[in-house]
This record gives sequence, structure tokens and C-alpha cells, in this order.
Amino acid sequence: MLTSVPIVYNGITDFSPLGSDKNLSQAYGYYQDVSTNGYYLSSSTPFYTFRYNNLIGIDGKPMKIRVADTDDVQHDHYVKYYLSNWKKNAGVVSNDGKSVTWDITGISSEPQSIHYMTINYKGSYGEGGWFIIPFIVYD
Repeated sequence: MLTSVPIVYNGITDFSPLGSDKNLSQAYGYYQDVSTNGYYLSSSTPFYTFRYNNLIGIDGKPMKIRVADTDDVQHDHYVKYYLSNWKKNAGVVSNDGKSVTWDITGISSEPQSIHYMTINYKGSYGEGGWFIIPFIVYD
């Protein structure tokens, strides 16, 4: 019988199946890294909103999200090269906690200049990780 499940570095965003197994006395998942292929963004549309609907904790509830940036590098040191650090408070989490609006005003459009929109998500049992969106401003 399986009683303990440590899950790390798997890109998991929905941990709710772990909560339904009554035999588990210990289940945790952390250091998940979910990356996308990236986006080419236009400076003529300086605000971009991304929704995170599938970030579900072990308890079946949506996990809390926050912008991962240099303000909390102590907790984000595993993804320090992908932090949202092009300016202070680059992303703003919505009131419902399911989306982040990013302001790319003033970001360099130099060729090959890659930036990152990164959020941290965390559930009530410590499960969670980072969602990383690389992007380039093309104009």
C-alpha cells in the first residue's frame, strides 16, 4: 500500500488526485517547473493577461499565485534566471487570484533579448512550483 508520495520536478499543476487517496499519510509536490514555448509580443499592446485556471492544490482548491521576481529571490532561487525582473511589480495578480496582467511598457525590443513572465503557485500543503512564460518584444 502506498502511504507517501514525494513529487518534484514534474511540471504538475493539479495535485487534487493526491487528496482523494485516503491511504496517503504524506503527499507533497514542489519545485514544479511549467514552461511554455514562449511568445512574440508587440509593444503596441503593452498589457497582456494570462489566466491560470488549472492550478489546483491537494485539497482541491485553487493554489495561490504571486509574481516571481527579485523581491522574493530567497523563495525563487530555483528559477532565479527566469524571474520577472524587468521592472518593479511587472505583473499584477487579479482579485480572483487566477490571472496576472503584465505590463511590458518600456521593455527592450533588441533582437534576441529574452524576458520572462514568471509566477509562483503554492497550495495549502506546500505543493506548488513556477509557471514560466518566455517572451520577446519584436517592435
